[in-house]
Amino acid sequence: AEVFAHCAPNHETRIAMRLADCLAPLLALLSSPHAAARSAAAGALMQATQATRTNQIKCRELGAIAPLLRLLEPPEEGPPDRECQRRGVWTLSNIACEPTAAKQLRQSPSGFTPLILLIAGGDPVLQRPASACLFNASANDLGAPNAIESTGGLTALTDALCYAATKEHEEIVASCAGVLVNCAAQKG
Repeated sequence: AEVFAHCAPNHETRIAMRLADCLAPLLALLSSPHAAARSAAAGALMQATQATRTNQIKCRELGAIAPLLRLLEPPEEGPPDRECQRRGVWTLSNIACEPTAAKQLRQSPSGFTPLILLIAGGDPVLQRPASACLFNASANDLGAPNAIESTGGLTALTDALCYAATKEHEEIVASCAGVLVNCAAQKG
């Protein structure tokens, strides 16, 4: 999985991974009892789904959303694996570029709550991919605005706009503002 994470930034490798049926075993590793395996698999999937629509669709078809959301949940003991969470939420963000995946993400048992919690958590390393994921979901699913509003997401998104006072986290501000614009546009 770690080798795939290092090789998958290459577009041809991302395509080859799908053609060689490498995505399913990587998805299975997301449920591994070993933290290193989960993190490596999430990294490989993050790279494999980057700007590669066919891989995004394939991961969605293979049921990637549920195990990726589980990576965002805090563990029963000890601190969360921040790097694994970062990789998992970037993978979700990539997959949410596809309308059916965005809808599945919204309709999952936890819905957008894990993403909202990451944005509200104040860690820019996790806020960036979480806000990008909500942006992609809100752009591709007409049901997203109501779900974001019902989970208290508008407050978390608005609070993250405080980064606009500096240039350090412009991407977080842009994604959060984009989600708010998408929500306003869809709700009329």
